[in-house]
Amino acid sequence: MSKGLKYGSFEVGDTIRAYDFPGIETYYIEGEIVEIMTNLDPQMYVVMVGVDSTTDSARVGDRMLVPLETEFDKIWKFDRVVGINP
Repeated sequence: MSKGLKYGSFEVGDTIRAYDFPGIETYYIEGEIVEIMTNLDPQMYVVMVGVDSTTDSARVGDRMLVPLETEFDKIWKFDRVVGINP
């Protein structure tokens, strides 16, 4: 857990939904956090994608990087990353 970061409350094993665009709820990935890369700037969740909302689901089975916080998070009035029940 990376305290102090906007989305730093999730841990390895948690399932999250990460939206691709602010305020557009139709484009996202869902998956389990398999690693947290704290050595990068910004810090990243490594997510094993189980659900891809795009029509071709091309990202299913891929490992995707999801930032714990971005500069855009300070201006967007939208939760970019949310926890979900697996």
